[in-house]
Amino acid sequence: GVGAGHRVSVPMPTRPLLVRPPKSKWLALGLNLLLPGAGLAYLGYWRGGLINLALALTAVGLATLWLSPETLLEYRSMIGSGIAGLSLGAAWAAYDRYTGKTPA
Repeated sequence: GVGAGHRVSVPMPTRPLLVRPPKSKWLALGLNLLLPGAGLAYLGYWRGGLINLALALTAVGLATLWLSPETLLEYRSMIGSGIAGLSLGAAWAAYDRYTGKTPA
């Protein structure tokens, strides 16, 4: 039996460690620059990638509806840069989550 002062050691169940395959930050950023959300999907964040794509398409659609053709032509590079910047930021943050640098 177990008396006073004796400790019982119970083995803890172990789970296999999930190892993620290495992914390239630069490929994720490049994919997200070509098609918003593609870099997130590459990292395995499919839902985030679809949301990123939907937001980018919504922004383009709203700009097309709200701005006159002349204004749209004048500000197209600014609109595109804004969408690209936000999309790249999302891919960078997703890569940091993927590598464990920031909590999920």
